[in-house]
Amino acid sequence: MKTPMTHHPKGELPHNLDAEKAVLGALLLDGERMCDALDVLSESDFYERRHRVLFAGLRHLDSTGRAIDYLTVGAELEARGQFEAIGGNEYLLELSSYVTTAGHLSEHMQIVSSAARLRGCARAADDLRTEAAAARPTSADVDRVLDLGMGRLSALGHDSRDGGPIHVENGLTAVIDELCNPWEARRREYSTGLRELDELLGGFNRGDLLVAAARPSMGKTALALNIADHVALPADSDRRPTVLIFSLEMRREQVMSRLVCARADVPARWEGGGLRPEHEIQALREAGSALAGAKFWIDDDAAISMQTMRNRARRLRQRAGLDLIIVDYLQLVRPPSDSESRQVEISQISGGLKSMARELDVPVIAVSQLSRKTEARNPPRPMMADLRESGAIEQDADVVLLLYRESYYEHLRNAENDGKAEVIVAKHRNGPTGSALVRFDATRARFRSSTVIETVHVEHEDLR
Repeated sequence: MKTPMTHHPKGELPHNLDAEKAVLGALLLDGERMCDALDVLSESDFYERRHRVLFAGLRHLDSTGRAIDYLTVGAELEARGQFEAIGGNEYLLELSSYVTTAGHLSEHMQIVSSAARLRGCARAADDLRTEAAAARPTSADVDRVLDLGMGRLSALGHDSRDGGPIHVENGLTAVIDELCNPWEARRREYSTGLRELDELLGGFNRGDLLVAAARPSMGKTALALNIADHVALPADSDRRPTVLIFSLEMRREQVMSRLVCARADVPARWEGGGLRPEHEIQALREAGSALAGAKFWIDDDAAISMQTMRNRARRLRQRAGLDLIIVDYLQLVRPPSDSESRQVEISQISGGLKSMARELDVPVIAVSQLSRKTEARNPPRPMMADLRESGAIEQDADVVLLLYRESYYEHLRNAENDGKAEVIVAKHRNGPTGSALVRFDATRARFRSSTVIETVHVEHEDLR
């Protein structure tokens, strides 16, 4: 039986009663298909009340292991005192004869589900209108209302019932490839651009929260921007991923200046007086042209909240796609609400960043400060316990990178360690920890791979 979507009078919510009857009739005809129905539908997806009552009865029979047919459903509804309310024997007989086969059940269930989701959109719009009418004209209330609306619509777009068991054969080849050759299998994910670090991480994945932490002026922002540049303009691909940078400390012009100078491989500051040398000017113009063709987006709102950040990232994903988010830096993000302690606020922010990574299905790299207690040790190599103000950062992060340069400290500086940097992988949820030894050019704010790959593997406990 064909069940086209019904055209409704203005103001009436979307529904299709023929499709609802076809679904219920098919289940009365073939109760074994109830398991299929429960993967797609729930009682609330039916528009007519008696259909919701009937589906609840069918679900209860299925959950208790009893057969589903015209007689058992009638007995169940009679026991619940709902038999007459749904129309009694006459309506059950009508449904039983409504279809002659359950062969079109999947198609009819999809119509019912789609109509229910459209009703969900309409109700979300009504709720949003009510919330907006009651809100005050403040940035906090605007953020709250926008977050409510986008959250509701995002939930409708990702129905949890779309999941379920998947046969092990699906994706098994990729898993075996990764086990046999981890680096080759994982290099298809996002690369940091530093061979030594990629040897440990194997790249990074969508949904990951990576925290890059260090003391001030150690180079953590430069590391994050170098990774962003490598992702946005990969040398081995014509694809142009979209990168969004939330810069809470620097203005967008400063971020652009760092990106251009690092890509041009020229000093960020020219101290020779007058114009730069011609070869540097040419390199800067070429770097600028490359960046102009990249999908780089910079938001330098210094007082941005977690809610606003998530909303703006959602909107950008809808407009231009989204592949990587950089947050510089975590401790400057405005917390969701006033809390009794800074530790709770940082916990809310780190949890929000991880939630954003999962929801938007992109990696998020958050720059973070380390506490002063790092410098009380000799040598002052950072540990994960130095993450400032909250152990929740350590808990929420999939990867924690700690940046260390001996030459940063005057009493340790010498010709041997000049330009050397250590990126300590202190936490790696899906792989090894250890240290990657790389080069850092402070005048160009640029990290480079060493001539020879050096990786020092260390036990996780040693880094704490």
